[in-house]
Amino acid sequence: MTRSTPISPIETVVTTESSPSKMQGDAVAALVSLCVHLVCLLLLALWVIPSLAGRGKRVIEIAFNESEAFALQSIDVPESVEMPLVDEPVAPAEVPSVFQPINVDADLPTDLSADQTPVSSVAPASSVSLEPNTFSIESLSSSQTVEGAVDRITGELYSRLDKGDLLVVWLLDASNSLVDDRQRVAARLTPFYDDIVQKKSSSEHQLLSAVVSYGSRMRERVAPTKFGNKIVAAVEKLPVDRSGDEKVFDAVAKCAAHYRESWDKQCVIVIWTDESGDDTGALAETIAVCRSQQVSVSVVGPSSVLGADTGLHSYTHPQSGDVYQLPVRRGPETAMPERLELGYWYPTRFRGNGFGRGRRGGLPSWLGGQDLAGILAGFSPYALTRLVTQTGGSYTIFDRPEDRGPFDPIAMKRYAPSYGSPEQYKADVQANPLRRAVMNAVGELRGKKIDMPPNMLFVKKTGERHFDFMRYYYTPNEFQAKLRTSRGRLKAQATRSSKYIDQALRHLSTDKSLEIGLEDEYRYEVSPRWKAWYDLTRGRLLANSARLEEYRLVLDAIAKPGALQSNTNHVILVADQMIRAGEIYQERAEEAERLLRRCVSENQGTPWETLAQRELDFAIGIVAKEMSLTQNPSGPSVRQPNLPRF
Repeated sequence: MTRSTPISPIETVVTTESSPSKMQGDAVAALVSLCVHLVCLLLLALWVIPSLAGRGKRVIEIAFNESEAFALQSIDVPESVEMPLVDEPVAPAEVPSVFQPINVDADLPTDLSADQTPVSSVAPASSVSLEPNTFSIESLSSSQTVEGAVDRITGELYSRLDKGDLLVVWLLDASNSLVDDRQRVAARLTPFYDDIVQKKSSSEHQLLSAVVSYGSRMRERVAPTKFGNKIVAAVEKLPVDRSGDEKVFDAVAKCAAHYRESWDKQCVIVIWTDESGDDTGALAETIAVCRSQQVSVSVVGPSSVLGADTGLHSYTHPQSGDVYQLPVRRGPETAMPERLELGYWYPTRFRGNGFGRGRRGGLPSWLGGQDLAGILAGFSPYALTRLVTQTGGSYTIFDRPEDRGPFDPIAMKRYAPSYGSPEQYKADVQANPLRRAVMNAVGELRGKKIDMPPNMLFVKKTGERHFDFMRYYYTPNEFQAKLRTSRGRLKAQATRSSKYIDQALRHLSTDKSLEIGLEDEYRYEVSPRWKAWYDLTRGRLLANSARLEEYRLVLDAIAKPGALQSNTNHVILVADQMIRAGEIYQERAEEAERLLRRCVSENQGTPWETLAQRELDFAIGIVAKEMSLTQNPSGPSVRQPNLPRF
């Protein structure tokens, strides 16, 4: 702390008679006094004039979540921009002229400078700090019904409307899979807009609404209007986009820029979708546009896939009633995939209530297929969630009953992913040894073709499901000859897979041996999520390393002359408790079982438990089961009708 220096008193000279020097002093004193008074008057003017000038303008404060790392300025809205109140219905041409039709082909401005921002008090995106992100998992919600999800959104709109005039843009996914949902959304919006009309006379603020659809392109279906019946009708009768494209981030950015051109008050975009979007690469730009325009985004959307982009959606064929599980882009829950790209050896056993849904399939869609590649994470997708956290919105998870997983985000909040920036994510991984090791192992296998050896020799796969195959007929002599000629190729494929798996294992092992893991790093790790990933990742790698060696030994054994019975013309490889490989692989099998069982016991009720148990369902040893087929066999005939794109 610095001390102020005492100011010496002014020395005053007192005289008893007038003199020229006295007159000169009086003039100087008068001049000083005049200057002082002028300064005081100027300061008063600077204080009073803006206060008087501000009368006749409305000051609206746009409220965002307190957790956001930026404070928004108040906006002075000129009266000339306010929307007129109209008591009678108007024709479409009478929609307030300040809103022009959206040009769907227009490019977004690449320079988001303050000069291009309609609201002068909004800081340019480049000067707004997006971090740190303090979004909490409690900020998420989930709904079991369409009506509940609509109520969550309308509750937010009521709250915003209490603070000032509001424009809400209903941005709707126009895909075929949401037709039924849109009917129910429209029905639920009717009482909301009826209530707005009833409160109109007592409310100081007005609500304008618009409807925009998106797919391969976006379309404004209803321009901003105060008439709720137009909004409800547009939602109910929204045309279907059959392209299968989902350019949601492009649509959000264009809506934010377009509507802000003529609306300086509160603006919120509400997305209703069952996919995460095809253009997630535009996330950062979309966030910058929304924040520079002070537009909030809320989402009603699907839960995410664990460490992958694509999950499944149950589709009931209208003619046959068969249920098909079609691929749908739900998005991963994290900025980068944390899960191994590694399939499973045997058909999935499922003991839950979802088994046998429809005449085809069998597994519930939330499991994500035979390899569980699309298993749901229980959280919302990263890209859409980051968009709402950075713009002050909300995310409501809504999955249809047939697609709904058992993982609740609140119950699993200890495993919540990070919704920070990709740069933050990478820095966090690099700073933590166990996380870095897991991600290096995952990256080692990304994009590599790891062939899971077939458990039937020799068949031709005809589809994605385990029973989609064609089984050829061979005589015993033909079969055994084919086995001898194919053994080298099959072993080479297994050896190549073993090489990739060993490379991944090195990242999760000490420098001394692949058999010694990172238990010290495990003990120091504080995140249950990353501990679960370590146990699952290393456990699966070890199990597959031992299985591949067992597979090579079985091939050698059954290819020896006289090993098979004389009438054998088909072989199925099944799991067996006995490990016939050498001591190293026996140790790997034992360590794999220990890690996977720890993963199951310490992560109950999570996807990690499901994935670890899936590996434990089958023993690591392998034995050949001989069969004698007496007639031409074949797999089930698979005839798939024309199915929609989601």
